[in-house]
Amino acid sequence: MSVSPEIFKEVMGRFGSSVTIVTFKHDSGIHGLTVSAFCSVSLEPPRILVCIKKQGSSHEFLSQSERFVVNILAKEQQDLAWQFSNPELGSEDRFAGASYKTTEPGLPVFTDNLAHLECRMVNQFDGGDHTIFLGEVENCYFSEESTPLFYYNRGFHTL
Repeated sequence: MSVSPEIFKEVMGRFGSSVTIVTFKHDSGIHGLTVSAFCSVSLEPPRILVCIKKQGSSHEFLSQSERFVVNILAKEQQDLAWQFSNPELGSEDRFAGASYKTTEPGLPVFTDNLAHLECRMVNQFDGGDHTIFLGEVENCYFSEESTPLFYYNRGFHTL
């Protein structure tokens, strides 16, 4: 029995997840995209993974990058999540109006986020129509005063 992409998408939409924006630096500039396929992989060493659609505009640039940041968004950053998920916006337009700072290697980190993880690219794996990017966490931060933003059933929600 085969599962249709439509049914699979509906079922997976019932799985609530945090909302993140993956940011990184490439020779062409800074880039970022909204990602819900993110999870921890290992405590020792600390590793995470993100899954990025191969046909996405940022995929090729991320696959060539040595480092990236996973920004875990707070409830106040819903507009930012929409902005970075818009496929019609280029990198410059996605960052327009966004409040961020840059790390020592020049990676964008959004201010007022719930948390962020600065990662070194460890490996990339084929995941069908997505690539699984494995990163080792080199630095991280969290805020105890923020409320998370969640994605469930094709919409954003908070606690």
